[in-house]
Amino acid sequence: MRTARLEKHITAAAAAAAVAVATSANASITYVPINMTLTPTSGVYELTIDQGDSVYGWAIGIQSVGQFGSYSFFTPTSPHTGVAATLSQPLEAKKFVFEEGIGQADFFNTYPTGGSSNENLVLHNYGNGTGNFSSFGANQYAGFSFGTGLNTFFGWASFTMNGQNSITLNAIAYTQGTIGAGMLIPAPGAVALLGLAGAAGTRRRR
Repeated sequence: MRTARLEKHITAAAAAAAVAVATSANASITYVPINMTLTPTSGVYELTIDQGDSVYGWAIGIQSVGQFGSYSFFTPTSPHTGVAATLSQPLEAKKFVFEEGIGQADFFNTYPTGGSSNENLVLHNYGNGTGNFSSFGANQYAGFSFGTGLNTFFGWASFTMNGQNSITLNAIAYTQGTIGAGMLIPAPGAVALLGLAGAAGTRRRR
């Protein structure tokens, strides 16, 4: 049913090219714009993050199970990864609202989800309407986690659901510690302009 496979790898090099802004003495947020649209025939987006000596992975895409039965999914594919879910709906990814915190207090459906095989976490099922994400809507946020113990990271992925046959992955962001859904980081040029403005302001005050 998946006729092609699209691979994107967010590695240490890609993360370095992304925007990372310090939020405290011990933490920073990595924000990566993606802007990729998936359809049932275009394959699966393989999201991977390199952190230290470990590689963490997730699969994002549309599973087609008939004319009226396709569903969008976001699921862990490697050990020590998870996608936020609720205890009452463990196979459905949780939808976060703008600025809602994502962190230790949330339940994360991890790989593998019991037994010997993993399960896709549904974003929206177009056949029966279930799932926490509406079939249409911009900037809906799902949470994910990776790592273990003191080296646990939390993040969000932003989706636009375009209907039964299309989903756009807008961006991801992650940090070591709680992160607010929709917390966006200025582009590098904007950061540079802020720095110049600050320097100019300092000169004017002399």
